[in-house]
Amino acid sequence: MLQKPHTTVLAVALAAGLLSAGCNSVAATAVATAPAVGTRWVVMVDGSQSVCAAGGSQAAFWADAAGRLVFDRVSRGDTISILRLGSASAFDAPAFEARVPIAAPGFVGADVEMKARVDTRRVKAEAAAAFKELVSRCGRERWSRLLDGLDRLPKRTTANLQVLVFTDGVESTPDFDLERVALTAETMDALAGRVLARPGWGPDRLRGARVTFVLPRFEHLDRAGADKVLLEAFWRRVLESAGARLASFDNSILAADDDQQS
Repeated sequence: MLQKPHTTVLAVALAAGLLSAGCNSVAATAVATAPAVGTRWVVMVDGSQSVCAAGGSQAAFWADAAGRLVFDRVSRGDTISILRLGSASAFDAPAFEARVPIAAPGFVGADVEMKARVDTRRVKAEAAAAFKELVSRCGRERWSRLLDGLDRLPKRTTANLQVLVFTDGVESTPDFDLERVALTAETMDALAGRVLARPGWGPDRLRGARVTFVLPRFEHLDRAGADKVLLEAFWRRVLESAGARLASFDNSILAADDDQQS
């Protein structure tokens, strides 16, 4: 079970009315909806056993990648949500959720601005710490429920929504298991069609989302009977059919970094 969101800086978020009523409970099913002030960052971490076979080195790699791709870029007015992908992806409360304080107007006192700066650094540091704690416990989940995680994204958002999924890209559940079903050019259309037939999915279900897959540092994607090229093509088909953009599908931090800049 994930820990409840950190509370040191949540007073800032609560004052702005950002957190949903159920985000502290296991029954939470969606990322909190916040006013579109800054960028909304949603970070998902696959905790399945196969993804985390490299142990501590994998955790360190992903923590470094998250720092470069997310936490170093978060700015005033942004919101951050960190979710675990596992057996209960649809129900687990976020591991962390908060907003970075909005920039204070120019006429406020220096003490107010200083507090906002301190709170900004604290939010970023606590988000990074929550992510590191999550990846340090990687490998305890049997299933990789990536689609359940995507189900929790805001629908048809007009906000700047950046989604980073730390995973090998292999959906693995009892009813949709890419570890057991070969993903080929011939089967891709049928498998993607099954995803798009999920309740609530449609051409604009993920409109406005920019999705980056950050793969593990080691190559083991052949466990799914598919190579990286086919997996990338599968997720591109699914995400773009639902209105999202697949920005990157790579295990190179620099490659993902360049794609996020574009």
